[in-house]
Amino acid sequence: MLHAVIVDFFGVIFNPATGQPMPGLVEFLQQLRNQHWPCAIASSSTRHTIEQFLADHQLVDYFSSIVSLEDVHNAKPDPECFLLAAEQLQIMPLQCVVIDDTPASIQAAHQVGFVTFLFTGQFPDVTALDKSASVPEINLPVY
Repeated sequence: MLHAVIVDFFGVIFNPATGQPMPGLVEFLQQLRNQHWPCAIASSSTRHTIEQFLADHQLVDYFSSIVSLEDVHNAKPDPECFLLAAEQLQIMPLQCVVIDDTPASIQAAHQVGFVTFLFTGQFPDVTALDKSASVPEINLPVY
């Protein structure tokens, strides 16, 4: 059963084309909150960049944990940041969905036991994630 979400910052939360939050982000985060799913950020961006953006867009309260470049020895695509985020959420990788926009990071997260979702501009339906215990039933791409 899935219980938490770990998301990348650049390309999933932050839209590099506009400098704004990705379309649908706030609604997705609200769905997570309504389902009582904690959400963490795992990113190779700096903590200052992440925290400033979250503060500027009133998104801070949606995240239980932030793992940034400064918190790990190995930057993505190494899965260290995802593993640390899961540890901070006090949840096992197989109970988390990692959402990232790079295939290499998705593959690395999957190899250490996370359910993965390659972000291509549309967020997954949290209700579908919550009702399914296996990736194929909800048609998430797995790498």
